[in-house]
Amino acid sequence: MSDLRGVDFREARLEGASLAQAHVSRCYFPEGIPAAELQLALEHGTRIRSRG
Repeated sequence: MSDLRGVDFREARLEGASLAQAHVSRCYFPEGIPAAELQLALEHGTRIRSRG
């Protein structure tokens, strides 16, 4: 399990990343990634896809 609590991902390139079973409270994510996409990545281990 990864502990990513408090990490600022706003400038990160997360396309294709998976957050399966990670701890991500108090994190910032890029605006181009919908909340539903992050939820799928956390709960099911799917790869993140950004909008546009």
